[in-house]
Amino acid sequence: MALFSGQLILLAVMLYLKASYTVSLDIQDDIYIFLVLGLAVASYMLGNYLYKARISSIIPSESFDVKLNSFRSAAILRMALIEAATLFAIIAYFFNGNFLFILVAFIMLIYFFMIKPSRPIIQQEAKLNASESKQLG
Repeated sequence: MALFSGQLILLAVMLYLKASYTVSLDIQDDIYIFLVLGLAVASYMLGNYLYKARISSIIPSESFDVKLNSFRSAAILRMALIEAATLFAIIAYFFNGNFLFILVAFIMLIYFFMIKPSRPIIQQEAKLNASESKQLG
């Protein structure tokens, strides 16, 4: 939740400081459109691919700690990629003033919030058995 809050605070600060609400799709004048949209799509796709690859490598017979650490590393990697794209979109807005970047950042923030780990997701994705599920707390 702290990672989400940090992104949200940066978004609010940048909106306050810039206060420019123009939406421009003029590709000739703005290379940031390609960079922001490309990074957002690439981080989404790469994050999901790496997450699924790491989750599929979890073996149900492994120890609880190994399974939990594998899940943690997969979740952190996916969230870090999404956060990087969100922060880049926010900073591009600050430099450029194109509100389209705020929309991209907002969509990425919503997705970031949706993928946060919860107990049922950890149990399912880390392939925990009943006794290991009780150890989660």
